[in-house]
Amino acid sequence: MPPWRPSPRFRRVAVLVGGALGGLVVFVAAAWALDTRAHEGKVLRDVALAGRPVGGMSRAELAAFVDDLAGRYDRANIEVQAPDGGFRARADELGVAVDRARTVDQAMTVGRRGSLPARLFGWARHLVTGDRRAHTVLQLDAQAVARVVAERDPARVLPTEPSIAEAEGRLVGVEGRPGSQIDPVSLGSSLSGADLSRDPVVVSAGRAAIPPRFSVQDAERLAAEAEALADGGFKLKAGPQEVAVPAEVFRRWVKAVPAEDRLRLVAETAPIGGDLPKLFPKPVVPPADAGFAVNGASV
Repeated sequence: MPPWRPSPRFRRVAVLVGGALGGLVVFVAAAWALDTRAHEGKVLRDVALAGRPVGGMSRAELAAFVDDLAGRYDRANIEVQAPDGGFRARADELGVAVDRARTVDQAMTVGRRGSLPARLFGWARHLVTGDRRAHTVLQLDAQAVARVVAERDPARVLPTEPSIAEAEGRLVGVEGRPGSQIDPVSLGSSLSGADLSRDPVVVSAGRAAIPPRFSVQDAERLAAEAEALADGGFKLKAGPQEVAVPAEVFRRWVKAVPAEDRLRLVAETAPIGGDLPKLFPKPVVPPADAGFAVNGASV
């Protein structure tokens, strides 16, 4: 069978089609180059930010637009949804704000990044499909998020710090228990990608454990300190009387309390009040009846 050879007519049609396509590419490329040059120093055609067209704006005009946008977004109402309950807060309370400089830079670069063919194709495609979206860049204050979570989480449970307790005649450290709250990290991640143009802005977050500030090892060290006091013959003096506090009594008198930097040993007032009359059965200061004395013109 002889090989297929295109007919002269087919070759003419192919040349015409190829020429037309090539001419179209040249035309589109020229139009894109002219349009890009016309927008030198300005936002490119068909760019939208926060649902509003910003194409053709100068950097100064865009900065003013972003300033107005940031002011409105500061007051955005945010609804936080989480297991066991969430809360509402304003964006500025949560430390969510528009990063003005980065938002302006991002909008100015839409359509100007990537390879030459990709930019040319993107420009042509958006002539048909419409706006190219610029993104609002947000900045987040993690400390503000953590503070609002601590204040408004309706199901927040504080951790139980380690303590000391008597076991088999000795004071030992007792491990604390974690609490739980809405996870500030999870919430921060959701807020960073939130669309603040909505009202309310609904974001979701998970829950996370709140670890105790101190470890069971801290409680064990404190228990050892208390045991050293108990075994060393802790003495109590009231007036002229002095008694040695039995170790088993002393162990009832102390507890661990979390301070700013460490667990501290403090006195348990209730058992002390019950034990003191037994340790000092006789009055330290003899009782005296109430009365008065007359001294000249005064009483």
